[in-house]
Parts: sequence; structure tokens; C-alpha cells
Amino acid sequence: MKKFSKDIKLLIVAQATSLVGGAILNFALALFVLDLTGAVEVFSAILAAAAIPAALLGPLGGVIADRLDKKKTIVFLDFCKGVIGLGMVTILFLGIQPVAWLAILMLFMSVSMTLYSPVISASIPALIDDEGLISANGAIQGINAISEFVAPVVAGFLMIQLPIEPILLLGVALFWGSAIMELWINIPYQKVKRDAGVVKTVMADLKEGFVYIIKGNPKLLRLALSAAFCGAIVNPLFMVGIPYVTQTVFGLGQFHVGIGQGAIAIAMLIGGIGIGLVKKWLHLDTVGIWMGAMSLAVLILVAALNFSGLLGFAIFIFGFIVMLVIGTCFNIFAFSLIQEETPSHLIGKVFAMIGAIAGLLVPVGLQGIGLLFNLFTDNLSTFFLIICGVLLFVSVVVYMVFRNEERPEPEEIGNDEEMSVEAQV
Repeated sequence: MKKFSKDIKLLIVAQATSLVGGAILNFALALFVLDLTGAVEVFSAILAAAAIPAALLGPLGGVIADRLDKKKTIVFLDFCKGVIGLGMVTILFLGIQPVAWLAILMLFMSVSMTLYSPVISASIPALIDDEGLISANGAIQGINAISEFVAPVVAGFLMIQLPIEPILLLGVALFWGSAIMELWINIPYQKVKRDAGVVKTVMADLKEGFVYIIKGNPKLLRLALSAAFCGAIVNPLFMVGIPYVTQTVFGLGQFHVGIGQGAIAIAMLIGGIGIGLVKKWLHLDTVGIWMGAMSLAVLILVAALNFSGLLGFAIFIFGFIVMLVIGTCFNIFAFSLIQEETPSHLIGKVFAMIGAIAGLLVPVGLQGIGLLFNLFTDNLSTFFLIICGVLLFVSVVVYMVFRNEERPEPEEIGNDEEMSVEAQV
């Protein structure tokens, strides 16, 4: 991170701090609600109820990211997340129908995080040139992966030692600590003139972003859909597959499930660090090949089923690590290309719309993966071969879509003015 400016370093650290706060809060609440109700379906229903409106409000977050001062917005949202966390502590202290009230506050927290994400995405290109985007996004991915790995470990340890209230207060302190750090970030801001009322302005902005990804630069939509569709298969695969296969096939316990989930964060970290080494091989005309390599990594999962105990578990987790290292590199490339080619006044809206699409695909993927697990409980090898076939088919389609895309000349990369003119044409 030596080559990054003070502002981008502060943004990365502040975002990681906020993510740790959110992960600690979510992990502690998950265990608390499960213990309180004794029903996993209750918590699943709460998560689903919170996720749907948050995904629908994603495009609004894009308008906010492009219209308002980004620095003030992220400070305000982190402060609000701290207030919501404090509200959770108050509800628990009062003990009045905690599940219902927690569900409402979790909805507000989900909405806050949904609005927060596109603002961060839109801030990064304002703090670093196009040539450094992939490296910056790789660093952010790596640090976020560490945060996601550390937070559940810390929260799990604290849950043994302390009641839930001080753990939630730790999350509140991290949110507010992030907000304080963000006060020192200098994010360039140029006020956008508003020629109509708020509602008409929001609708016009949403239309502008939608028209851009549909007509102005449709290859970015195709790229985003490729990444989202792939994520809708791979993410539910390890979310459901690791705990299920670890316990039912390899006969291991929750401790090993935790190790497997930690390995996923390490894979994301490796991908974030390794993107700098492989970015010269990542182009639009090669993303299909990368997705094909990810699909073939599923065969490692099939091979693992031929072994038992720790050996089978180790091979199984290694297969996921390979998949996710490749997937992380692909996602960082897609993320960086969208940032690079989208005009600055549209970045927030474009990322919010893409995030909404990806967010709505994940529940579909979870439902499909869960259904297939039930159908092939006694023949998991067939299940994983089907997943391999689906991913391989998708990779071939993606390769065919992008195979004729021209690679930009080195001197063309980073020319924002030319990109904006081309986008308007």
C-alpha cells in the first residue's frame, strides 16, 4: 500500500473497520436470535425480509453516491449504523419483544449498508488513477477478507466470555471509529445542479444510469451479469456445501466448519493479493477461460468425496480455495473495469444497479442449490458434476460473448475524457 495516497489508505482502513463492526454485530445477533428462538428458519426469514428491500433500494444508493458529497455521506451512514447498533443494545436492555424489534433494526442496518456500498465504490476512482484501480481494489478485497475472517473469531470468543450487549457496543464503537477516520479523507466533490424536484431528479438519474448500462456501454452489463450469475452459483455452493458436507460426509464437527469458512476468507485474501501478478492475463476476451478454470476446480470437490475424515475435508476445502482465488481475481477485474469505463457522474448508479441485480440473484441461487442438495443427498458426486457442467456452460457462453472484444492499448487506459465522450455517443 506504499504507493497509495493517504486518502485511499484511510478509506481502506475505515471501510475495513466498519466491516468488522458489522460482521461482529451480525454474528453476535445470529447466535443470540438462534438461541432465543431455537429455530433457524426464524432467523433465515428475518435475513430474507431485510435483504429484499435493501436490494430494491440499491439504485437509490447510487443516486446518493453520484449526487451528494461522498465524504459526508459515508460519515453519516457509519454514524447511523452506530446509532442503529445502540438501538439494538437499548432494545435488549429493555427486553420488550426483542425478536420483533431486532428484526426492524436489522432491516434499517441492511438498508444503511446497502446505501453505503455504492458510495464507497464511487469514491475509489476519485482517489486513484485508472492504472492503479486493480491494485487498489485488490488491496481492499484482501483487507476486507481479513476483516471477515477476524470478526467471527473475535465475536465467537467474546460470546463465551460476555453477554451480547457489550459485544454490540463494540460494533457501535467500530462504526463510529470508522466515521471519525472518514472525517480526515479528502474526496473531491463537485456539486451537481438539480433542475427539478427531488422525485423527478431521482427518477431521471435512475433512468440515466439504466440507459447507460443498457445502451451506452452494454458490455459492462454483460460483464456484471456474468460475475453475478457465477456468484449466484458459487457463493451458495460454499455457504451450504461446507457445513453440510463437512458434517454429514466427513463426520467432522462445527470446529472444522469454522476452519472451512476461515479458509474461504483466506482464499479471498490470496486473490486480492495475487491480482497484481495475474492482471496482465485478465481481459474481456479471457474472462470465459477464467470461469472455465473455476468450473473445473469443482472436480476437486468430486475427488474429495472419495476420501473420508480429515483428508477428504482438506481436499474439499482446497477445491473451494482454488475456485474462490480464481473467482476473486475475476471479480476484482470486473469491478475495476466498470469503475474505469463508467463516467464519474454515473459510477454510483451503475454499481448500485449491478449490486441490486446480484443481490436478487443470490436468494435464487441459494434456493436452487438447496433443492439440488435435497435431490442428490445420496449421490453428491452427481450434484457437483451438475454444478461443474452448469459453470462450464456459462463460461463457454461468456467466452463467445467477449471473444471479439479488442484489448485497449496501454496509452488508452486511463483516458477518462475519451471514455466519457464514447459513452455519450
